[in-house]
Amino acid sequence: MSQQHVGATRDHLKETVTSSLTNSEPHSAAFVARILKDQAYSADFALQGRAESHSGGTIYDGFPHVAAMGFLIDSYDYISRDLKERFLAGLTRLQGRSEAGLRPIIADDLAILGIACGLARLSASNTLSFTSLKDWTLKIVETPPRQRQWSYRMRELAGDLLDGRGRLKALPNTDDLSERALELVLRNIWREAFAPTQVETAEEYQRLMSDIIKSGNPPSEDLEESAVWLRALDIAIERLIRLTTLRNSDSAKALKMLSSIKDGLDHKATLSARLRIILSFVLWLAFAGIQAILTIKYGWDEMEPWTYFLDVFLAAVGYGYFALTNKELSPLAIYESLVAKQKQKLYREFRFDSEAYENLQSKANTEPALSSFQSLSLTAGRSRSAQ
Repeated sequence: MSQQHVGATRDHLKETVTSSLTNSEPHSAAFVARILKDQAYSADFALQGRAESHSGGTIYDGFPHVAAMGFLIDSYDYISRDLKERFLAGLTRLQGRSEAGLRPIIADDLAILGIACGLARLSASNTLSFTSLKDWTLKIVETPPRQRQWSYRMRELAGDLLDGRGRLKALPNTDDLSERALELVLRNIWREAFAPTQVETAEEYQRLMSDIIKSGNPPSEDLEESAVWLRALDIAIERLIRLTTLRNSDSAKALKMLSSIKDGLDHKATLSARLRIILSFVLWLAFAGIQAILTIKYGWDEMEPWTYFLDVFLAAVGYGYFALTNKELSPLAIYESLVAKQKQKLYREFRFDSEAYENLQSKANTEPALSSFQSLSLTAGRSRSAQ
């Protein structure tokens, strides 16, 4: 499986997330911001800004805004008093709904998780009203929805965040891709709530990554599902690199996989650098054309001083660059610098540990020579004993 396939799938999922965010519910945008919080590309979606815009809603805006504030509370290191008060006030208002009015909340696993996240973060408040809100939320968690969705694990996580009863101990027995991806994402973000029952295997992450790439996009192209697939793909890649690097017995296999990923990233960086060089060449041609037109219009005698001082300025820039960097300012040097910068940018975005790769490659190159040396030493030792 090539890095081009991985990159194409990630780009497609990111496009789906971007297009779906426009008309998304407040708690959907806040959930996506929460699970993509630490990703390098999260800034491209302006997720934090979208989520924070919903936190200014009033207590009358309904449960999507209250759930969105819960996700925000769970995301922040510091919780403002205003946000805390509006969240609890909105939740108190929801608590007063009739049984019919609660049906949309009961059916919405995402909203239940957002509310539970906010309450769990504010668990230090042991007031009577807070305990009542917590019990009310747990009652909703325990009320089975009319139809079980792919997001049901969110409901179980919400319950364990509030009472720690161990709903998450048993691994879900499912082949549904969205449920498997969701399990990985929830375990990675809310680690404290999950018991360490899952044994990490490279094969499992490889299977999940392959299934996501083969499918390309959730059938529903739903915002939450697409974001979960995107985050799960990133986690699977990161864990695969870590696991295969740590397993010495599979070092050759790990090196092959990492080399494939690195080659894809390097190829992408080279293409980007070439495009910039071509663009620079086009700009240079345009500048030369303008200079020629001005020379024809105003004459050489008028333009000669301008071209002379321009050449002097460019020579000074080249000499200054050499003096500061000890490198020659040339098209080749510029191209190599662009390639190196693009590589580092892509390594960071894809969480590719180039240092670990170099160590693994060095180990692979050293072990055969060391093995031969040890074999030669043993042979020599036996020969001396025979003598």
